[in-house]
Amino acid sequence: MGLLLQATYRWTAMLGPNLMLGINTGLYSYLLYRTGYVPKPLAIFGMITAVMIFIAGLLQMFGIIGPYSAVKGLLALPVGVYEMSLAIWFIAKGFHRENLAKLRMKAASSTIAR
Repeated sequence: MGLLLQATYRWTAMLGPNLMLGINTGLYSYLLYRTGYVPKPLAIFGMITAVMIFIAGLLQMFGIIGPYSAVKGLLALPVGVYEMSLAIWFIAKGFHRENLAKLRMKAASSTIAR
């Protein structure tokens, strides 16, 4: 039973912070890119970092790199920079108000058309 719990812990510790972080970051970066809530270069940087952390997870999953290796740290560092820069952007600038207004108008017109 102990070995089963240890194996479960290892898999969840690998899937959560690595693969799921890459998928999650990729999805919301793509949505931020499409909606224009943040500058396009920032959203593109997020998509690139999402791929990097996903690759780090895959490399760890197949045993090519260790969970605490320097390579994994270097692959994961840009996603941390992206997350902090995104937080700073939202604190300093917020969402682009004109894009929010366009989305609200589009949503209102589609609701009225129904």
